[in-house]
Amino acid sequence: MIRVILLCLVFSVLFLSAGARTFQKTKTDSTMVSAKARYDSVSGIHRFLFGENFRKEWAAPTRVQVIKISEIKGGLIPIERGGGHQTRSLRLKDKSGKEWVLRSIEKYPDVLLPEDLRETFAKDWLND
Repeated sequence: MIRVILLCLVFSVLFLSAGARTFQKTKTDSTMVSAKARYDSVSGIHRFLFGENFRKEWAAPTRVQVIKISEIKGGLIPIERGGGHQTRSLRLKDKSGKEWVLRSIEKYPDVLLPEDLRETFAKDWLND
């Protein structure tokens, strides 16, 4: 049980802190969130080189429903952390045994870079 609670806390921190997302508390059933607020705050040169790429849309605050994994679908239980080469996810199971997956919208492509480049400007360019 403690392991499940710790796993939930770790993923909550990862999902909430990843990227410079901005949250504003509104109601208990929904919240305003910006997928990636800093995505729209790049220089003109950066925009010229890499384009607009829906920057305004990614930075726009959007109202989303708040879910409580302990309440939806009769209560979901975290069973495994996961993800591919660029994403992070949390696999959940409901009382009937059906599995569900929560995936972050934030990508982490720096794992594709050689280790020598992971803490350089190349990481920032790749994340854009």
